[in-house]
Formats: sequence, C-alpha cells, structure tokens
Amino acid sequence: MILNKCNFLLFLLVLINISHFAFGGLVKLSIRSSGFTGGDSWIYIDDNKYMIDGRGITAAAFLPSNSRLLYMKTCDTYIPNKKNEKNLSIDFLEFIKEIGGLKNYLLTIVSNDESFNNMNSDLLQWISKYDISLGFRGSYVLILQSDGLGNFKKIASASNATADSSVSLNPFIFSF
Repeated sequence: MILNKCNFLLFLLVLINISHFAFGGLVKLSIRSSGFTGGDSWIYIDDNKYMIDGRGITAAAFLPSNSRLLYMKTCDTYIPNKKNEKNLSIDFLEFIKEIGGLKNYLLTIVSNDESFNNMNSDLLQWISKYDISLGFRGSYVLILQSDGLGNFKKIASASNATADSSVSLNPFIFSF
C-alpha cells in the first residue's frame, strides 16, 4: 500500500495518540480539609504526605509526571493584615498567577481551620468561580490544572460551608 500525504499524516496522529497513552501515567491524590475541631488537614501525592500547618489557605503545585511537590504557599487569612504589611490575599493570588503560567501543573488548594474571615473580594471571587462554598470555619479542597496561559481547569473539588466541618477527596486518581 502506498502512503499518500493524508494517510501519512493520519498515521502520525495515530502514533502520537498511542505514545501518549502508552507513556502517560497516573498520580494518586488524597486531600483533606478540616475546620477548627475537625482534625488534621493534609495532601498526599502518591505516597508522600504533606501536612497543612496553621490556619488559612494552602496551595501546593506539582507536575503530575514526577509527583514531587515543587511549590507550596500558605496564607493565614483568618487574621487581619497589619498596617504596612502585604495583603495576604493578594500575595496568595500572585502565587496562583505564577503557577497559572506553568503548563500542566496540578494545583491543590486546601483550607485549614479558618480561611474565609479576612479574604479580600478578589480571592473570594476567584475561589467561588470553582463552585466552592465558603463559610466561617468551613472546609474545602480543590484540584486544578494549569494551561500555561494563566488559566485553570477544574479537575475536582469538595466543600462544606458548615463551621468545623471536614471534607476530602480520597483517593483521587489523575491520569496524564
């Protein structure tokens, strides 16, 4: 059989799709968010456990292909900002923007104890667009994937706006 240009391009596309399927992989995530009396909050990436210390909101970013935590940011959004101190909500959003510029990163966001009380309106709006219910000492977890252009695709989420609640995604398998 003689391959013409169209058949050759189709053949290449099939090979590319097969190689992506064959050389892709899986990453297992377990994420837990707890209110004030709900216990520990944590992130498992495969078998690596990362505890969430202190109250507020934590974001952890990594490439699914290597399953190593590469970036982590925690902001205590329970306490008000002090005068002449950088606004923690703005600092958190700057971190999110930085991760959004990295292609195919997974970003996990976890609340611990209380994260809602002193969030600015920009951060509240950003979190709410992913269908997260916010409330005093509520709990939420969120998994997003960056596109490298500053945008995120929602992969999974769970939230409970009730005070002292706990939510989790356990386990969650992401294929790449």
